[in-house]
Amino acid sequence: MLAKLFRGARSYSVAHPHERAVYQRVYDAAAAVLHQVDLKEAEGKPIPPVIIDARLDSE
Repeated sequence: MLAKLFRGARSYSVAHPHERAVYQRVYDAAAAVLHQVDLKEAEGKPIPPVIIDARLDSE
């Protein structure tokens, strides 16, 4: 999923600019959550939810 989002967000993508912006937004949100996951933690610990903030004044 992240690879598809990453490719879709690149400037060489055939996606329209507004689609690339969505790809980038979702990729950034998912990557930020996954970056927090500690692989040394015990298995079975839930991954935090990925929250996409759709407000215009957000990043």
